[in-house]
Amino acid sequence: MWQFVALAAIAASQYMSGQNTKSSLYQRARQTREFGQFNAYSMERAGVLTSQMQTAVSGFNASMAWLGGNAEAKTLWDRAQYNAMVVSYAAEHNAALSEMEAADIWQKADLDIELLHQARAAERGDITVAYAHNGVELNTMDTPAQALLDSQVAEELDNLIVRFNADNAAQKALDAAATSRWEGKVARKQILWEGNENAKITLLNAGIRRATITTQGGMDAMMTRLNAYNRSDSILYQAYYDASSLEAQGDTAGANGLFGGISSFASGVIGYFG
Repeated sequence: MWQFVALAAIAASQYMSGQNTKSSLYQRARQTREFGQFNAYSMERAGVLTSQMQTAVSGFNASMAWLGGNAEAKTLWDRAQYNAMVVSYAAEHNAALSEMEAADIWQKADLDIELLHQARAAERGDITVAYAHNGVELNTMDTPAQALLDSQVAEELDNLIVRFNADNAAQKALDAAATSRWEGKVARKQILWEGNENAKITLLNAGIRRATITTQGGMDAMMTRLNAYNRSDSILYQAYYDASSLEAQGDTAGANGLFGGISSFASGVIGYFG
């Protein structure tokens, strides 16, 4: 009787050992799944947070690129306006100087004509005194009258020459004034046009940089999320595979314990009755 009890105890011990091993392996399998799920979730969450950070950083950098481009464009336009103003002022200043020069030329011509008139008047006075001193009448068409007439003609000729030279010189000064104003207008338009074009190109480049940064940031964020999802799936797959392997080992251990107990008990019984 005690022999059967011992055999049953041995069989039960082998069976329980197998079941304990199975239970332990099943517990490890459950822990492996849970740990894999936690790691997969953590990996996925980290990828989402990283992609959100990448999107935020790229958005900030894109905004800075756009704001910087706007500031640079405004600086270019303001500089062009200032340079155009300086050119206009310089051209107007030079034109005013030329006009003042023309006025000075005419004023000097008037003075020269007045001085010539005084000189010719004195000359005619001397002629009159000289002929009167010699008792010659001046109202006859002879030498005294001719001398006075020649002096009058010479004065008018001198006046014409002075006025002609003054008008030519003054006209050159006025032409220079007109040219200065025209060149100033042309230069001002050119400076403003170039400033406007440079500002527009700067804004265009800023827009391209903003779009490039935003697009690249979006692609990087998408790749980060995709890689995180892939790594998460890989971790979860490996965890479930390892857990399944542990459960298979547990099933094997449980079956081995059961069959081992039965086998031991059967062998003992056969040996006892054999």
